[in-house]
Amino acid sequence: MPNVVADHVPGADKLKAKGMVMSAVQVHLDHGAKAALQTVQNHDHFADGDYYVFVLDATTYKQLASGGFPERNGQSMLNLKTPDGKDLRHLVDDATTDGVWLRWNYYNPVTRVGQAKEGWLIRVENHVYGAGVYLDEE
Repeated sequence: MPNVVADHVPGADKLKAKGMVMSAVQVHLDHGAKAALQTVQNHDHFADGDYYVFVLDATTYKQLASGGFPERNGQSMLNLKTPDGKDLRHLVDDATTDGVWLRWNYYNPVTRVGQAKEGWLIRVENHVYGAGVYLDEE
C-alpha cells in the first residue's frame, strides 16, 4: 500500500517543493527532457538547502538528475536503500500524471541523517519529477 498523503498543501514548505517540481516540469514541456535534466542538475533554482528536485527514469528506476545528490545519478532506486532498509521503487510506481504527495524516509543532504520526507511527484512521459520536505520528528 503506497504512503499517499492527502493532496492539500498546509504550508509554505510544501508549496516551495511542489513549485520547484512544476518549474522543472515546465522546462521539460517547453524544451524537452534533455534540457530539463541539464537545468535540474546545473541551476540553483532546483536546489536550495534540503529542498531539491530529482528526476527518475520511469522504466529503469535510475536517477537521472538531482540537485541534492548528483553523485547518485545513474543509480537505480531498486538498489538504493532508505535508512529503514527499503528500496525507493514506489517513488516511480506511485507517481501519477496529475501528481501525488508521497511519504518515505531518506537522507537529508544538509544533515546527512535519515529523516522522514513528504514529497510531490509527477510523471511526465518516461520521467518522474519530485521534490520533498523533510519532516520534523513526530
